[in-house]
Amino acid sequence: MLNIPAGWKPIESAPTLPEFSDGLHRYGPNILVFAAGEVTIARWWQTFDRSASNFIDRGSCAVHPTHWMPLPAAPGSVSPSAPGDAQDEQAAFERWLERTSPSGDVEAVQRQWEASSDYADFYGLVPAPAAGDALDAARYRTVRKSIADAENGANQVAAASDAIGLTRGSYPTPEQFDAIVDHIAAQQGKGGEA
Repeated sequence: MLNIPAGWKPIESAPTLPEFSDGLHRYGPNILVFAAGEVTIARWWQTFDRSASNFIDRGSCAVHPTHWMPLPAAPGSVSPSAPGDAQDEQAAFERWLERTSPSGDVEAVQRQWEASSDYADFYGLVPAPAAGDALDAARYRTVRKSIADAENGANQVAAASDAIGLTRGSYPTPEQFDAIVDHIAAQQGKGGEA
């Protein structure tokens, strides 16, 4: 016999009234469903002529759930309770579940939750920044600035590639890419164009 945790309801009681329409189909609200041993987010789907209907997951694939529960309230609308209690973790888990739509059986979803940054954030398990993160972030901003420059971006990359001796048309190694970005950053820092 299947153990039904509190909060889960028989699928027959799930909402099927349309929440919105795309002109061809009607869609019910997103809900959590339990189908084929997995928890996922789904909604009721129906054609306008009512000739076809089913629960569908986020990928628009049919699912055949046995139970459902409403999605949790949005962040900020849940009354706060003591940090770290089971109710808070449940709310954090449900927000993560809504956003990521993990797949797998109950144990696989639990492993994905425990490996997520949301879980780490909830329990304050934030890793220390790795050495070089600040330099990598600065390099990213340089690349973004150069690529977004419609007038000079391609010229900056070409000139920097030439400056480090990269043959035109070849792909740089990670080290060469860093050298190209560093060259562009140095040129931008001088107020010049590479």
